[in-house]
Amino acid sequence: MGYIPPDAQWYLADVVLAIRVGDDPRQVVHVNLHLVRADSPSEAYEKALAIGREGELCYLNPAGQEVRTDFLGLRQLSVIHDALEDGAELAYALHSDLSRDEAEALTRERSDLSVFRPIERASGPDYSCGEVLADVRQRVQQMRDAMHLTTPRLALEPLVAGHADELFAGLSDPGLYTFMPVDPPASLEALRRRYERLEVRWSPDGLERWLNWAVRLPDGPYVGLMEATVRKDQRASVAYFVCAPFMRRGYGAEATAAVIRYLVDELQVRGVEARIDTRNVASQRLVERVGLRRVRLEYDADSFKGSSSDEYVYEWPMEAQGAATTARGR
Repeated sequence: MGYIPPDAQWYLADVVLAIRVGDDPRQVVHVNLHLVRADSPSEAYEKALAIGREGELCYLNPAGQEVRTDFLGLRQLSVIHDALEDGAELAYALHSDLSRDEAEALTRERSDLSVFRPIERASGPDYSCGEVLADVRQRVQQMRDAMHLTTPRLALEPLVAGHADELFAGLSDPGLYTFMPVDPPASLEALRRRYERLEVRWSPDGLERWLNWAVRLPDGPYVGLMEATVRKDQRASVAYFVCAPFMRRGYGAEATAAVIRYLVDELQVRGVEARIDTRNVASQRLVERVGLRRVRLEYDADSFKGSSSDEYVYEWPMEAQGAATTARGR
């Protein structure tokens, strides 16, 4: 038996689960890493087995097929030597006799780390829970229904992947991105994939609500986009984008005001801030027309396209609404 510190209290257990869907011959195997609190290796072992047995489930997937999860056993049970705190070492893997190139091959670029990679649909049999997905779909639909906004001239539709086909041409004009730290969409398919991810309405870490609208004339063409991010502290940020053929008609201000009303009245956001590039005079006029007030100037607030960006900071009048949003000129 390996060395167990006398004051050890925490263990790591690899629990192996096998998942079968109906008559599908393919078997999905999960190796789940669990944190276990125990005063001895024997207690940790018994608790890890109990965790594994609790993972045995039987339910129906969205297609009505039976999904069965069986606990196969433990792959590993190891003790944590360090106290549980920021930076604590939980476990390690030993590799011997590797060259420098082989050792460096074990590392990954930032974009390849799982927390930064886009969410991808798993291949293989569908072992999702039909009951849970039905509840999620109902909640998403309720959110979408509540997000449908209208103004005297515009309809704001909750953004879905299908909107990419309508918006791609208008979003592809490089001249519209002068004061933005992003570029036009690389392709129609890339835009579809991005909008498909945004349909979830939440950031991958679940800490922010990502709300997006396709803005159109009723029964007419799409004129642009609205975006809003609501953070955990109930402070929100909004951004607008108006396609070139529809500029200078007041659509951006009208759509921004509608989203602010939604955020303030329906979501009860608490803070307002608008950050506009000092070179973007049109956006400064837009947020002022909506009712935001300039409060300060921030130098070197951002850097993109080879130059530094100074920003004016605007705030929503708290005495007027008792809440606020953050607008970023697009």
